[in-house]
Amino acid sequence: MSSQKPTYNVALILFPEVDILDFAGPLEMLSHFSHDIDHKTHGGVFFPHVIAATSSIWAGDCLTVNADTLLSDARAKIDEYDILVVPGGRPDIIQRMARENSPEVQFIREFASEPAKEGRSEKIILSICTGALFLGAVGALKGLKAATSHAMAIPTLREMCAGSGNGEDRVEIVDNTRFVDGGLNSKGVRVITAGGITCGLDAALFLGQLKTSENMADFVAQMSEYERRRN
Repeated sequence: MSSQKPTYNVALILFPEVDILDFAGPLEMLSHFSHDIDHKTHGGVFFPHVIAATSSIWAGDCLTVNADTLLSDARAKIDEYDILVVPGGRPDIIQRMARENSPEVQFIREFASEPAKEGRSEKIILSICTGALFLGAVGALKGLKAATSHAMAIPTLREMCAGSGNGEDRVEIVDNTRFVDGGLNSKGVRVITAGGITCGLDAALFLGQLKTSENMADFVAQMSEYERRRN
C-alpha cells in the first residue's frame, strides 16, 4: 500500500502593477513539480491560489490577472496556506501600501506572525525582487540569518527594516546573490528572499527542492530549458 504524498497550498498575493515575471516565473517552476520524475503517478505538489484585494489586478502595466480568492476571504482561511509567495513591484507603490497598512500588508503580516498549526507542514514565505520590502515593513525578516532583494532596492529594504523595528543589525541585508534561505524568523516561519526578477526562478526551484528532492528540482529546470543557478 502506497502512502499519500504531501501537497502544499500556495498563496500567491498580487497587487496593482505587480511585476509579471516575479509571480509568473515561480508559478511556472512550481507547477511542474511532482513526487515522481517518471510521472507514473499523477498530481502536482504545489497548488497555487491567486489572491488579491479585488477580483482582477492590472499587472506590469499591460496584463489583467483574475484572482481566485479575494483577500478578505483568504484571511478567513489563512491557516490553510502552507506557502506565501510575495512578488515585487515599484518600490514607491509598496512603500505607500506599507504606510497605509493595505489589506495586502495586513495579510502578509498575519501569515508571517505565527508558525504552522500542529499537524501542518512548516510555513514558508518566498519573496521575489522588491517583494522583500513588504517583509521588511511588517517585521517578517526579524531573526533571519540574512535576506536580499533587487540590488537597486537594497538601501530601501534596509530603511524599511529599520522603520519596522526589525533593527537592521538583526538581519544582514546582502546583494549580488540569486536568493537567500534566511532560516526561521522570530515567529518560526521560514523565509526565502530572492534578488531581482529572474532570481525568483532559482528561488522557486530551491523551494521545490525543499519539498521534493534535488533530482526533481534539476529535472524541472532541465524540462524548462533553464540553466539553474544555486548561488
